[in-house]
Amino acid sequence: MTGRRRVLGRLSVLMLGALASACAANADPKSDQVVLVSVLPTTSAAADVYEGDATVAEADGVLADERVAEAGTEPAGEATGETTVEPSPDDAGPDEADATDDELAEIENLRTADLALSPDGVGPYDFGTPIIRVLDALSALLGPAMSDVVAVYTPVDSGRLVDDDGFAFAYPFGRQTCFASGLCVESGASDTSDLRLVGWSLAEGEGEQPATLGGLRPGDRLGETTEAIIDPLGCGVFGTGRLGGLELELLSTAGAFPDRANDASTPAPLITELVVVGLSAGSLRTATFEPC
Repeated sequence: MTGRRRVLGRLSVLMLGALASACAANADPKSDQVVLVSVLPTTSAAADVYEGDATVAEADGVLADERVAEAGTEPAGEATGETTVEPSPDDAGPDEADATDDELAEIENLRTADLALSPDGVGPYDFGTPIIRVLDALSALLGPAMSDVVAVYTPVDSGRLVDDDGFAFAYPFGRQTCFASGLCVESGASDTSDLRLVGWSLAEGEGEQPATLGGLRPGDRLGETTEAIIDPLGCGVFGTGRLGGLELELLSTAGAFPDRANDASTPAPLITELVVVGLSAGSLRTATFEPC
């Protein structure tokens, strides 16, 4: 994607992250997505599922399969709007027990400073890590998720995978989990029992925030760096760029970006006039419609 379409598609990621908390509090009961409310997503915790037009069975399938894959157990009971997995200690061998102890120790020692955001993942959790393991750690460190959305993406004529609300993703099944700090993590897979970390985004939030390996966070100016590549077109005062393998969402403090090629009346802002308002890496849920 190039030019205006590239800018609009990537700016939709920032808008999704910034509105995650508000959307969780004001979810539309007619939505075609499954929104998880008050979730502490651990391998043994039950999830309270908000039921929209999507079936409860579909929600249970996605969440239960994730926990079955991680815990090696079968979900108990029929689909009732809640998914509960009761791990059996007798079924866990030495390897499973050791892995659990290691993960618990890792979570106990984890600090926000350890969640360095990189092109490869979030802190010690590289892309491809089972999402339940990632969410266990993030929930313990950042608090319960503010929003947790499971969506199903189906092929359309263009060949892209799109959900009923017009958002595209790289996988048939996806889950977007956002925290009050402004961090959202994306997981995806072709099988609901194997959802894995595939992307992250960071917008402004509350409390202590993770940062990139170079210490960059939303609200920071790019300054005099010559390493950033800034896209020439934008959407009003918002633009996009790249730095060190990361995608940037930018705010111009000197007026609007040009919105079309060869627009001599609107000069591009200087890099010193740009403030980072969002960062991301990996595969993200993006809008197929123009947000501005």
